[in-house]
Amino acid sequence: MVAIESKDDLYVINLLEDFDEFYLELEKYAEENRVPIIDKIGIRFLIQMLKVKKAKNLLEIGTAIGYTSIKLAEKIGCNVTTIERDDKMYNQAKNNIEKRNLTDKITLLHADALELQGEVVTNAPYDVVFIDGADRKSGSAG
Repeated sequence: MVAIESKDDLYVINLLEDFDEFYLELEKYAEENRVPIIDKIGIRFLIQMLKVKKAKNLLEIGTAIGYTSIKLAEKIGCNVTTIERDDKMYNQAKNNIEKRNLTDKITLLHADALELQGEVVTNAPYDVVFIDGADRKSGSAG
């Protein structure tokens, strides 16, 4: 979630608001279940940067519930290869990707990113690599 420090921050966030019910549900789920997802300003910045770069093929390390992968595939139209090692998060992401009919745009891999060289290389080359995964030792996003 975005840290709101002033009325100006809130104003900007409201301008950026995406009122798609699907995303609102994902954001609510993430907040209630302490699932780390990119904040609203961060995702919009990332989308704009990837549009400027004309990114077509992305690698994301750390899928969580699929929020970022789904947004990028829908807003940019790019292909996303994303890696998630946690069983619960993988299943949640799989369901969310299927709900949005994005299985043709998003390749979801279930394993530790450090163990997937073959599958990752198969979908290469990548225009961008977005690392949003948890540290192996602490389990915290880095």
